[in-house]
This record gives sequence, structure tokens and C-alpha cells, in this order.
Amino acid sequence: MRHTTSSVMRYTTSWFRGAGSIAFTRLAICAALVALAGCGTAHKLLQPGASPSAPPAHSAPPARSAFAVLRAPGSANDVVPSWVARHLLHGNESTFSAADIKDARRVLADQQGWLIPAPDDELCLVRVIEPLVSQAGGESLSPSVERSCAGQAQAEQGRLAGTQSLSTTFARRLPTRVVGIVPDGVREVTIHWAGGASTIAVARNAYEDTLINPSSVSFIAAGSGHRHLYVVPLSSVAGMRPTPYQPAQNEVSLALGRAGPADAPRSQPR
Repeated sequence: MRHTTSSVMRYTTSWFRGAGSIAFTRLAICAALVALAGCGTAHKLLQPGASPSAPPAHSAPPARSAFAVLRAPGSANDVVPSWVARHLLHGNESTFSAADIKDARRVLADQQGWLIPAPDDELCLVRVIEPLVSQAGGESLSPSVERSCAGQAQAEQGRLAGTQSLSTTFARRLPTRVVGIVPDGVREVTIHWAGGASTIAVARNAYEDTLINPSSVSFIAAGSGHRHLYVVPLSSVAGMRPTPYQPAQNEVSLALGRAGPADAPRSQPR
């Protein structure tokens, strides 16, 4: 998973690219036979009595096939603000096209955040991060744009997730915003944190909440006729990776509706 941000000093965030002669000969043949069948693959000669076949159905691009929010019609609420679009199109690590930005869908409610398809079947979660303080060193601070990208398989496994500390000081108990993307069919996730575990509803393939010292997020997804339990570790505010939550065998069996150690899926490392 790749991660970039336009500012990392204002506050702390953690987030876990011989042809010429052949062409002339083909052109001559096409010119001679154009009255019969046309040229190239754009036309097909029909047999007498045959009718034109219907055009082949186009399936959704791979990066969208598992995320309904990207297949849904866009609305005014999905439009990326012009200043964010400029940053994505002309930033130092820009990989987006104008078409990619147009296909963005907003997925977060508590803050501005979009899921955007990128080249090479990647998906990117783009967020506007507001500074925790209005000024630093006598200068006003502006919002920044943070981007985290993952491949199709990684995104389906919940790897497109991250945290942002909401405290301006280092302490043992830090309020932390957790956001992430999950595939179709996942209605809720469980975030494990210092106080236990909280179940968070999924909307538009995304979840978000604020908890104290979150350590991991887990969810159950169906795939290839089976149900899988995924556990994704979350980075701490200091950039250190905490010990991920490991479900007990009885938890796995209850969650998946199965019994026996042979059926227990492996937790997914980050």
C-alpha cells in the first residue's frame, strides 16, 4: 500500500505505479478488398440471411467490481473540490487523470474523503485533513490532502485503512480517528482498541470512527464460496506497529459459523 501526504509536520497521521513495409502492404490489401469486407477488426463480413450480432457486454473494471460505491451513479456530493483535484493532478506524485477524478465517489461523512480508481487497477482513499491547531510559529495552517493507495486484492482484504491522531500531545491514551474501505457484502467491522472492541456500521464501502488507541480492525467477507475473517493491524500515532489483535479459536468459529481448527482462516498481515 502506498501512502502520500502534502504535509506531515503539522500534525500526526499514520497510514499503513521492418514495420513500415508491413503497414504499406496491409494498406494496399485493404484498398483492394475494401469493397468485400472492409479492413482491420472494425467490420465483419456477414453471410446471406445473417443479422448483426449484439455488441459484447462490458463488465465493470476490476478495481470497481468489488466496490458498489464506484459503480453507482455520481452526484453533486461526489464532486472533488477544485483545489483538491489540482493537488491530485499536479502534485509531486500525481498518478491520476481527469477521468479518474471524475469517477471519484465520496465515502466518508465526518470528513471529506473519496474513493478514487487509479491506474493499474489500484484504488486510492483520498482525504482532506484539517490541522489540529489553527496556527504554528505565527503562521496559519491550511488543510492538506492525504492519499493512500492499494491494489485490488489488498483493498478487498481491508488493507486500505488508516489512523489519524486527534491529540496535539503524546500521551498514553490518544483519541484516534480510524477510517477504511471494505468490499461489497461487509455490513460492519470491529475495531479493537484500548477499551475493548466496537462494532462500526459500513456505509458506501467505508467505515469511520474515533476511538482510544485502536490496534486493529476485523471483518468477515465472502469470497469463492467461503467466508473469511480478515484482521488488519493499525499503526500507532508514533508510527510503531502494535501487536495485532488475534482472535481466539472460539471467536473464529462463532464468527464464521464453523467449528474446528482446520477451518480457522489466517489473519491477514499488513
